[in-house]
Amino acid sequence: MGQGADAAQLNFARLSDDISDRAATVGAITELVTSLIDQVKALKRALDDARDHAARFGLVITDDGAVIDGPGTGTAEAVATALGGPAAAAAAKAAKEAARAEITAQVQAILATAADVEADTTAILTKAAEGASPATECPSRMPARRARSRRTGCSPHHLRRRTLPDSARGRRV
Repeated sequence: MGQGADAAQLNFARLSDDISDRAATVGAITELVTSLIDQVKALKRALDDARDHAARFGLVITDDGAVIDGPGTGTAEAVATALGGPAAAAAAKAAKEAARAEITAQVQAILATAADVEADTTAILTKAAEGASPATECPSRMPARRARSRRTGCSPHHLRRRTLPDSARGRRV
């Protein structure tokens, strides 16, 4: 072959590699978005479960994650005292405080998981924006459980595997 043919072949190989890298990046970002949607749905379900649990005890979860007495809580406690006496009221108050502690732990786990998902997503999207392929580079704290690329074994697919602790899913442990 001539020198022009060699240059054309080299240019074709370079363009082919560039297209492959960009396709891998688009695939990794698509996988990340799909995983992120699934993770957000799981977090919303866990938060809804925590809210339902809180409501059963006259508690509400504020936007900042605090678990506080809901409106009309004093009336419910007065009814418990009237119907069952001071012992029933004390037992109801103890159960409510135990539930408050459990729900607070659930909410904190949900918020921590949400922060981790956000940080992982930001790291991957930042790398993609900088031109690095998310399929070939991962933040150090991301587990490489499923290989997107045989070269690195790294993928945003780990987000699908991320699970909430049992306490954050409303399960008693």
